[in-house]
This record gives sequence, C-alpha cells and structure tokens, in this order.
Amino acid sequence: MVKYKIGQLTKTMGVSSHLLKHYEKFDLLCPCKDEGTNYRYYKFNQLGRLIQCKKYRNVGFTIKETSQILNHYNNDALNQTLKDHLAFLECELEKLAVSKVLTQQLYEDSTRFDRHEGQWFIEMMPATYLLRQSNNLELIEDNHSTINGKNLLDYVPTFQSILYLQKECLQNSLYMYHWCLGLDAKHRELFDSVIDERFIKVEDQRALVLYIKVSVPYINNEQLLEKIKEHYIHLPFECHGDLLAVLLKSTFEDDKQYEYFKIYIPIL
Repeated sequence: MVKYKIGQLTKTMGVSSHLLKHYEKFDLLCPCKDEGTNYRYYKFNQLGRLIQCKKYRNVGFTIKETSQILNHYNNDALNQTLKDHLAFLECELEKLAVSKVLTQQLYEDSTRFDRHEGQWFIEMMPATYLLRQSNNLELIEDNHSTINGKNLLDYVPTFQSILYLQKECLQNSLYMYHWCLGLDAKHRELFDSVIDERFIKVEDQRALVLYIKVSVPYINNEQLLEKIKEHYIHLPFECHGDLLAVLLKSTFEDDKQYEYFKIYIPIL
C-alpha cells in the first residue's frame, strides 16, 4: 500500500500541514496512523480528495459546506447546492457593482477637491432630503437613523454627512447649525420607505460652491464658518438660502485631523 508522510503531501500538493489538520477536523481528509510510531500518513486516494476539497473552497464554499458536499450530499443535493451558491454569487456581484460605483464617486470627489481647494464655482445645488440630527451640539433624539427597520448608516455614502448652516450665520452673530444625514433627491425612489415627515427637502437651486479644508475642531470655534466668510465677503454674490457643507473626506496629517467640505451657498 502506497502511503505518504505529511511532509511529502505538503510538498507535492503545495499546502501547509496546518491546512491538512484543519481538513481532518471536518472529516475531509482521513489519515492513517502507524501503530508502531503513531505517525500519521495518507493513502494515495487522499490526494484526489484534497483536490476535491480545494475545488469547492476555491469557488467560495466554506469548509463546513465543503464537508457537507463531500460527505453527505447525493447528486440532487449537490446540484441544488451549486444552484443556490450561483444565486448567492450573482447577488454578491450586484453588491460589488454598487460598491464600485460608490468608490469611484468617492475617488472623484476626493481628487476634485484636491484640484479645486480654495477656488469658487457656480453650480446647481442638487435637491436634497435632510434628516437633522442635532441642534448645534444637542442631539435630536427623535431623529434617529433607524427608520422602518432600516438604519440609514448602512447606506452611507449614498446618505452623506452634511452640516446645515442657517444663512444668518454669514450676516450676524447668530450661529445655528445642524448635523444631518442627507440624501440626493435623485435617489428618492430607492428610499421611499424611510423618507418621512422628519426630513426637510432643500430644493435644487443656483449656488456658489467653495472647497474648504479645516483642522479639527472647527465647529465650536467657528473655524469653518470663518473660512467660508473669508471667501464669501470678497465675492459679488448675495446669499439667498441656508448653506450646506458636504463632508467629502477626512485625513490625518502632521499630527492633525483634517476634514474637507464642499460648501453650497445659495444665490440668485
């Protein structure tokens, strides 16, 4: 009878001894023991068994599922399992496609900021649904992020972190702001079940756009507001609505935390 020591099998098949022991634990491999030396070895048929294990593991089955397939399933059960796994993979591909689109948007937002920091533009501010979650630093506990069984945080970055500043902040000492979860109105149909009376809708409108980077903290010391004013007072526009500051990204540089905003100032 041909038999192989652990070292021979690991070298020939390119696997670790740890993997072999793990497969043994789930009854995927069955070593024999030399009664005299108590040393484990494998019969030749275990090489083929190892290849079968890797076949199912490499297409995404868990080790427990692989054990069920090889040790318990008949032909019908195997076919159904493969069909179910295929459906699961299709679903995962759809999720990955969405993640790719969102990641591409994050990258474009980040690099656009890098190109335009400190500059100003005129753009249309998109219509946005806002769930205000604070009055200044005081939480609005009734406006929690879980609505009809959905946690809006699970849908970030489709939902964005937005600082809502009342327009009076630019004109006098009144400093009122709200941290919000914001949704571009173009995504409304996807979230009909969560958009309720607690949301306010900011209509699309012409806006002055600024890209501003600030170090943390920037709220209580009004650093962000002061930077907005520094740009705004030199421009020939009058504010005609509340400001939205969309948080695009955060970085850590020179022992400081920085946050990067796209600021919308509504104008006529």
